[in-house]
Amino acid sequence: MPTNSKQRSYVDLDAEFAFNPMTEDLALKTNQRAIAFSVKNLILTMNGERPFNPSLGTPIRHLIFELFGPMLDIVLRKLIAQVLSTYEPRIEVKEIIVDSNTDAHTIVVTIKYILLSVSIPYTIDVVLTRTR
Repeated sequence: MPTNSKQRSYVDLDAEFAFNPMTEDLALKTNQRAIAFSVKNLILTMNGERPFNPSLGTPIRHLIFELFGPMLDIVLRKLIAQVLSTYEPRIEVKEIIVDSNTDAHTIVVTIKYILLSVSIPYTIDVVLTRTR
């Protein structure tokens, strides 16, 4: 929790619409958990999936069926950096690492970022898997 009055607290609704038995209301995600969920959600949302905002998201779920290689890694990094810089102003992305595992049919995307309100570095992994 923020201790300095300049630090902001971020609160988002839990997308699973879980029920909080203590408050008898919807559960909330706060601070780092809210940001991490937002980052992952932005990456996994397909373009055109959100009504009235067709540019939000990335075509990553289609790209994971392309041949794995350095060009795909570059494209994924650019797409992720673009969507996060446009739609997640609460963070500053420091590094995006793409690790393709051809044998397991997975791509692990590691995003290192700084939460701007507290200047603390965080890391999130997003695993993309091809289904056969």
